Amino acid sequence: MIGFEADITFRPEKLISESRVRGAAGEALNRVAEYVRDKARENIRSKMPGAGGNEDGFTDRLRVVDVDESALTALVATDHPGGRAQELGADIVPVKGKALRFFLPDGELVFAKEVHLPPRPYLGPAVEASSGFVRDEQIGVLERARTI
Repeated sequence: MIGFEADITFRPEKLISESRVRGAAGEALNRVAEYVRDKARENIRSKMPGAGGNEDGFTDRLRVVDVDESALTALVATDHPGGRAQELGADIVPVKGKALRFFLPDGELVFAKEVHLPPRPYLGPAVEASSGFVRDEQIGVLERARTI
């Protein structure tokens, strides 16, 4: 499973109690994880037109799978069999038989001894694109904690 862990660490001022910050930070962490998931889904649709229509459930299988409010971490991941290969690239070879067999989008049947899948990162760029949102959430947590 491929994923990311977003570590949101807050340095509250002495006047703000840690429990108030943790409560607000947990809510912010959930929003950040959902934001990253949504950005990754946008990346899938733009970089992988076939998956953009969600024919194989690729975008639906990208989920927020764990939020640990005590550690202030979240995991966004996919259990799609091709998720890792799409993010990092892969050389695909036959496991059984002498060749891979697949159809091209135009319907042509192809046999190949090996296929190189170039990286089409969707999750890493989603994390990078979320830095401004994370910063805004951190500021919001401190502001909300002061008013609780």
